[in-house]
Amino acid sequence: MNKLLLITVMAFVFMGDVAADELQHTDSKPRSAPATVDNPYVKPEKTLIGETRPDFSLPDLDGVQRNAKEWDGKILVINFWATWCLPCLKEIPDFIRLQEKYHQQDVQFLGLAMQSAEEIKEFVANIGMNYPALTGIHEVNRVGKSLGNRFGALPYTVMIDRDQKIVFIKSGPLSYDDADYAINALTTL
Repeated sequence: MNKLLLITVMAFVFMGDVAADELQHTDSKPRSAPATVDNPYVKPEKTLIGETRPDFSLPDLDGVQRNAKEWDGKILVINFWATWCLPCLKEIPDFIRLQEKYHQQDVQFLGLAMQSAEEIKEFVANIGMNYPALTGIHEVNRVGKSLGNRFGALPYTVMIDRDQKIVFIKSGPLSYDDADYAINALTTL
């Protein structure tokens, strides 16, 4: 019973934080504009904005190790997700559309799943994911922590500019419009 009470209280606290955050953003500017230390529309991990992207390697669905350096020179949108995360599943179709829209402008999405390849392979095929899915429960969590995701929150999205600098961090769902705005701003730099 105590565990259920604790979970209920935590859920109400989380919903209150989300509601308070929504009420703070009543003007017309997107909340997820490209993050800078002085951008009031996002709450980035300030110590990481402007920092160089940490190097990492993770296996893809075929077990081939993929290194982040493979995408140096591109705008990299790294999204941490899992099939059991409903907000993650809502974002993925938008990210598929954005990958299609921006692939000619050297934008590369990466889906880092906190699951094994076997657990996500069918989902990735069924949804038509047009960007690499990299996997590993503990390994993906380690990469997430190196990119500011201290608590393993899902979804969690980080944008890296062409110079491998972290320019955007969003914990929680990222809407199509906000992601489009941020990516468009990066492609015009």
